[in-house]
Amino acid sequence: MRGFLFGLILGLALFCAQVSFAKSVVVVSIEPQVYFVQKIGGSGFQIEVMVPPGAEPHAYEPRPRQMQMITKAKAYLAIGVPFEKVWLKRFKQQNPQLRIFYLDKGIKKYPLEEQVVFVQRRDSSIKGELDPHIWLGLDEAKQIAKNTFNALAEIFPDQKAVFKKNLKQLLIHLDQLKKDFNQKLRLLKGKTFLVFHPSWGYFARCFGLKQMAIEVKGREPSAREMAEIIKLAREKKIAVIFIQPQFARKKAEVIAKQLGARVVSLDPLARNWEKNLLKFVDSLLLK
Repeated sequence: MRGFLFGLILGLALFCAQVSFAKSVVVVSIEPQVYFVQKIGGSGFQIEVMVPPGAEPHAYEPRPRQMQMITKAKAYLAIGVPFEKVWLKRFKQQNPQLRIFYLDKGIKKYPLEEQVVFVQRRDSSIKGELDPHIWLGLDEAKQIAKNTFNALAEIFPDQKAVFKKNLKQLLIHLDQLKKDFNQKLRLLKGKTFLVFHPSWGYFARCFGLKQMAIEVKGREPSAREMAEIIKLAREKKIAVIFIQPQFARKKAEVIAKQLGARVVSLDPLARNWEKNLLKFVDSLLLK
């Protein structure tokens, strides 16, 4: 009898824990958001990421398991990546109680053509399109942090004081990080770096750099465009080409061979946001 009661109590405890756990699910769109949510919110709730590592957020389609997870979520923290335009409405239909917060609120987004040095004839394909990669800019990151705090404080009001303290510490840290990067990159002002996919425009803008890209809106360059990219990259004495796992690396390797440049694999969607930026800065300084 005692064993039966113990088992019953244990079962009820586990059931209650599961129910409580389900109520504490917060969903984000991409991996870098986890950095900000954890820094401000700590580990008191579950964070689920919609776009898994290696996937591409421009046209991502959630899996059935993820749609099921949405039904248990308490809130969704959007950041303005393209797939959200279609899927946020569907998430709300799946879970009418889902609270959606927009972490890109108050952030100025720049047209992609202003963020990238392209081969001239390819510019027309991106006319008017806004660059969504706001999390890679240090100034934008501070606003993302503030928006994350506002969201979490509304979701979990009893923890607002803790979140506010964590936000203050994070903002101080981000200011110091920007100062350190400025010091490291001071001799590179006005210089151009080459990437496969144009993800680093906000970072470049923040530190007086210029971004040149190989791929445009999913379209790789033609043979003639490749020749122009190589010519321009050689003129600008580019020594490093950045690629990311979401895209094929063959074109970048061809260009690197022509230039005698290094190929550095770096994922703009990496979960450890700070470590990723540190690696990017160190790679820019390679000779």
